[in-house]
Amino acid sequence: MLPRTLSLRGSLHPFARLLRRDPSSSCRVFQRHSSGKRDVLASAKPVPTPKASAALRLKPASPPSTRSDERFRKFNFQISQASGPVEIFKAPSHRSYILGAVSVATFCYLYAGYNFYTTSIDPLMQVAKWQEYTFAGICVVMAAMGTVFLRRGGNLIASITASRPQGQQTQLSIKVRRMVPFPRQREIIATPDQISFSRQLVVPHSQMSEEGRAAAQKRWESERAVSQMAFFKAPLKKTSHAFWKFFVNSRRLFTQEHFAYVKIEGQTADFRLDTLGTFSSELLLLQKVALQSAL
Repeated sequence: MLPRTLSLRGSLHPFARLLRRDPSSSCRVFQRHSSGKRDVLASAKPVPTPKASAALRLKPASPPSTRSDERFRKFNFQISQASGPVEIFKAPSHRSYILGAVSVATFCYLYAGYNFYTTSIDPLMQVAKWQEYTFAGICVVMAAMGTVFLRRGGNLIASITASRPQGQQTQLSIKVRRMVPFPRQREIIATPDQISFSRQLVVPHSQMSEEGRAAAQKRWESERAVSQMAFFKAPLKKTSHAFWKFFVNSRRLFTQEHFAYVKIEGQTADFRLDTLGTFSSELLLLQKVALQSAL
């Protein structure tokens, strides 16, 4: 009996030695299996319940508040009170102004081309070199002047319309006249923070007396009434007003009076706004905030 017991102990001795060396081997095997189950459960995506998904779909996405909304808060509020788009600026007729710009530019180009051809390419008479160079320089200057006057006839703002769709930022629809009369006007969509003005659109009240303001208002109202009058109702008055308007616009080609430059972010050209047009209080508010932001 004793030898059999000794032999059993001897056969179990290697296993006992292993357990004695690493007593946590069985625990490690259990931990390895349990950690594998945890990894599988963690990698599995949770299935959303129908109530949670419906709540996420019904929750409206609130637009983030921008710096533009903070600066133009009053302007946005006034635009949002209207039932539809608000026309905040309407330019007067620029037909005579554009016609004058095209006429002066055409004269400059014809003068430069004719004199350059008759003095340099096919001269009518032989002249000294210095005279030829002088006439060539004059032709270049005249061509440059024609380009300047031609550019002054373009990029004229015809109207500005403001609208604020529900839940969106205020948008400005700026329509620009084309020099050719038949194509549609160019439309530019911008936001209030993308517009900057070169100067104030109206004279401040502190720099103008009550008598001067009343006289200017009366003069503008009479001019607007004549311009809106039918031609056959008062032909002589309409003809006189047309000639007077043509000469005034011809002078404005050189002096650029009553024009304010408007810069739009993303546009390389500068646009011009005629302050003799009709504008609302919203445009004055927009101009005030834009000038304060530029300082």
